[in-house]
Amino acid sequence: MATASERRRALRAMIAGPGIVVAPSTYDPLSAMLVAEAGFPAVHVSGSGVARSFGCADVGLLTATEMVAVHERIADAVDLPVVGDAETGFGNALNTARSVRAYERAGVAAIHLEDDYTPKQPGGNPDVPHGAIPVAEMVGKLKAALDARSDPDFLIIARSNARDVEPFDMLMERLLAYQEAGADAIWPGVRAQEELERLPGPLRRPLVGVPPRPRVSAYQYEQYGFKIACLPGTLGMAATAAMRAALQAIKASGIGDECFEQLPDAAAARRWYGAIGMAAVERMEREFTGR
Repeated sequence: MATASERRRALRAMIAGPGIVVAPSTYDPLSAMLVAEAGFPAVHVSGSGVARSFGCADVGLLTATEMVAVHERIADAVDLPVVGDAETGFGNALNTARSVRAYERAGVAAIHLEDDYTPKQPGGNPDVPHGAIPVAEMVGKLKAALDARSDPDFLIIARSNARDVEPFDMLMERLLAYQEAGADAIWPGVRAQEELERLPGPLRRPLVGVPPRPRVSAYQYEQYGFKIACLPGTLGMAATAAMRAALQAIKASGIGDECFEQLPDAAAARRWYGAIGMAAVERMEREFTGR
């Protein structure tokens, strides 16, 4: 298995090269292992996905300790670069520096830090938009994050949600300040296609974000200067839909296996699930117990 440093260098090489890194968003080791099994080059950890897997709303309720623990388990489960979600750094510049060290120890290849307030203002409701902290405060947090890392290949991605509350020109001033502060990559938080087209010129850092599907696919995202495409929500909703169907089948028949008749490639999926971790167990038994 590649070391954390090797995976960080691999991610840097990917975003320096041609093409786009499509990193489906995961929330636990099992979902991350499925991303790896499907052949994707990297894994993204979705803070909203992790929160919902805990039964919480996506409003920043999870602690840094809880989030880092999930990232550590994911990084330990897959041999891919992991792009982590460090939320707001869980506080001010001091909290951010401590969080960066914790995420780096957890083995992830990159983290994104966002310019929301701590605690977060709930998003998703157009009448209660995201708040954005002052630019100078976010610049200080980014500088603290860059100073705190020990591995220079550990990527710090500056993420902004300010477009929810500020016009595009003000957002660009923010992003340019984050670029000047030394962020390795920029997450602009822009969804309108006409605004996506205006990003690559002034921003000289690799761009990271969520493509505004279905208008723009992960592969089309590259046309706007993006190097990493994250896709939150899909895996969690797909898993929820499949589990709901299975539970209804159990409720109806007391068996539940009939739900697999409606799923494509169900037999292979069941074999894969049953074999999780067994190859490593069998290798260790052969090498260390003589069995």
